[in-house]
Amino acid sequence: MGWSGVHRRSLEWISKSRDAAKAWVVANDEQGNAQIGVPHDAYTGTPSQADIRKAVLWGNLLAGGAGVEYYFGYSLPHSDLTCQDFRSRSNMWSYNRHAHAFMTQWVPFWKMDNHNELIGNDNDGNQAFCLAEPGSTYVIYIADGQADPIDLDLQDYDRSFELRWYNPRTGGSLQTGSVPALEGPGLHSIGQPPAQPDQDWVALITVGPEGCPPAGTPCDDGDPATENDAEDGFCNCTGTDPNAQTAFWLEAECARVGGRWRI
Repeated sequence: MGWSGVHRRSLEWISKSRDAAKAWVVANDEQGNAQIGVPHDAYTGTPSQADIRKAVLWGNLLAGGAGVEYYFGYSLPHSDLTCQDFRSRSNMWSYNRHAHAFMTQWVPFWKMDNHNELIGNDNDGNQAFCLAEPGSTYVIYIADGQADPIDLDLQDYDRSFELRWYNPRTGGSLQTGSVPALEGPGLHSIGQPPAQPDQDWVALITVGPEGCPPAGTPCDDGDPATENDAEDGFCNCTGTDPNAQTAFWLEAECARVGGRWRI
C-alpha cells in the first residue's frame, strides 16, 4: 500500500480484527509505490527516509501496530531484487533502532491502544498520533513542528503527570521541554520540545511517581509467561520473558543460500 496511508490502514485492521474478537498482530510490509519503496540514504526525492520514519514506522507503532518490514523499490540502486549492501539504508536502521529502544525501554505498549481523539486528531491524519493507556501512560508523536502546541485531554484523571521528550532522529535519553508536568483532569498543552521544534519529536507522559509503589517492588503483571515482575516506579508492573529470542527474518525472493542460513 502507499506509504502515506500506513497509520489509517493499520488502525483499520487492528480495529476490525478486535471487533471480530480475533485480534491481529498488524505490521506494515512493502510500502509503495513499487518503484521507490524505502529509498537508499542518498535519495533526495519523495518519499524521503524522513517521510518513511514519520508516516510508516511511527505511524504503524502508534496505531498499536507491531512494526515494519521494509521494501526496497525496484527503480533504485540496491533494489528488492538486487540489493548487495544493506548499508545503503543505514540511516533507516538507526531510525528503527531508536524507535525500538524507546518502545521497549519506556513504554508498556502491550497495555496501550491508539487514542488519537485525545489530541484532537479525530480524522487519524499524519500530523500527530497518540498511543495511550488513559490515566497512566501517553505517547504522542508529532511529525512536524506546529505553531500551536498540542493539547492532551487527560479526561477525568485527577493526577500529576511527568512530561518528557524523545528524539526519534538521534535517539538518546529522555529530555525535558517547556512543560515538565501536567495536572489532570482536563485539557492541557504539552508545550514545546527541548530543541528544534520544527522537527519530529515524541512526547512521553506518565503518571507521576507520587502514590506509585517504588521501582523494584515485586508485583504480578498478569502474564504467567514472565518472571521477575516488578514495579517501574510509575505504576507499571512489568516482567521479563525468559524464553524471548532475537531473530532476523528476510523475505528472499531471489537468492543463493549460503551455509549459515536457515530456510
